Amino acid sequence: SNLLKESHDLEDALLLRLAIAEKKLNTTQHKWQNAMKQRVELREIRHDSFHASDLANYYIHVQPNKSKALYWANINWQQAKMNIDQALIVQAKRM
Repeated sequence: SNLLKESHDLEDALLLRLAIAEKKLNTTQHKWQNAMKQRVELREIRHDSFHASDLANYYIHVQPNKSKALYWANINWQQAKMNIDQALIVQAKRM
């Protein structure tokens, strides 16, 4: 519970998973989705390619946007080139 008190201290990957879970619960509360939205906006301003996978997953699972999901999935693929990264591109294309 202490881990979840301060969203600004959470790693992007964990914050993303909390936002996805919150969205799947379909609650009126959007604490984690809003926190992840702010994080995504910051990463986009910085064009932070280190978190490209998280950004692609955000645009696939939390705030659907095919063009942004595909853009970040391709950025991620340029760096990682693992099977999971290729699968992320496929997911984005299937949106």
